[in-house]
Amino acid sequence: MEKSNQPNKIKTLPSRMAVGGMPRPLALLQGLLWAAALLGLGSLLLAAAYTQTDLSRPTMHLLQQVILGLACMVGAWRTARLAGRKGLFNGLLLAVLLLIMLAAVNIAAAGGVHIGLPLLVKAVILTAGGALGGMLGVL
Repeated sequence: MEKSNQPNKIKTLPSRMAVGGMPRPLALLQGLLWAAALLGLGSLLLAAAYTQTDLSRPTMHLLQQVILGLACMVGAWRTARLAGRKGLFNGLLLAVLLLIMLAAVNIAAAGGVHIGLPLLVKAVILTAGGALGGMLGVL
């Protein structure tokens, strides 16, 4: 067998996984869309389960918080995966944008935002989900 004089080619990662892959605003927008879509789908499924079964209100509220955290985690994962770097920062930034989006929807639907423990709980859930998803996205 003959050996070639050419050095081995270095395998590179696809551009979506490379460091500095997609510009941050586009990655954030796509992650926010993924999170909003999952949150909407989860809320619809939960509403259907609430009307068709004997699901209690406290259980439904707890499941809605779980859906919120998972949606934020998946959106942050997608954002960090596309950006390719700074996963924690991108995940937390997505969590802040999602909290602002939820507050805007609440203002439009209910005429205001209740500042208190429910908002703090949502902020903590979004922060944890965004941080975890962002860090997993750059692995």
